[in-house]
Amino acid sequence: MQINEDKLEAFWQWFVKNSTIIKEVIEHNDTNQSERIVEELNNFILDFGMFTWDIGQNEDNVWFFLISPNGDPELLLMSQRIMADAPSYLEWLFLSSRPSKSWDRQFSIYNNEMDLIQIDGTYWSYLAFEEDNGQIELVFEAQNIAHLDEETAEFAVNQFLVNELGEQERILKVSSVTVVPIIDEEDQEDKYPIDLLRSHFGIE
Repeated sequence: MQINEDKLEAFWQWFVKNSTIIKEVIEHNDTNQSERIVEELNNFILDFGMFTWDIGQNEDNVWFFLISPNGDPELLLMSQRIMADAPSYLEWLFLSSRPSKSWDRQFSIYNNEMDLIQIDGTYWSYLAFEEDNGQIELVFEAQNIAHLDEETAEFAVNQFLVNELGEQERILKVSSVTVVPIIDEEDQEDKYPIDLLRSHFGIE
């Protein structure tokens, strides 16, 4: 997939022109202006591909603009290309994927019946199998989501990985994810507590 360079240039020209307005809209909760900004951002970003985006201030009060490739490796290349042209002089943080979080490992997702469920990943364990290409296959021992259907359980673990490792690391370094209620007895000695997952991927 290729980025249309004219559209990319037009987007960043628009962003520079509206960056101050964007801050004011968010800070003052200006609903009327917000609808226009959201609509125009949607038009630009969705024209590039099936991305999602977020905008605001992070924990350090730095303004950020994020484009998420939604777990798609090809879209990650495109979001990286988009952000490569971001205007650095604006002193914003421009992100081509969702970063890892400093968090308590508690989160929520919707199940297949669209009910919001709360999940605590604090006490999960995992096995890690490194493949020849350097990617890692992960098996999670997660008893508290064993009651979920397979698709929802895997979605939950993937959401956990994005929060824990960051979206780019999830896309590029994790080959596959399996969820089990209990890891097989012969593999129990090889499992790790979830606290070690970041260091397993070289993340401090």
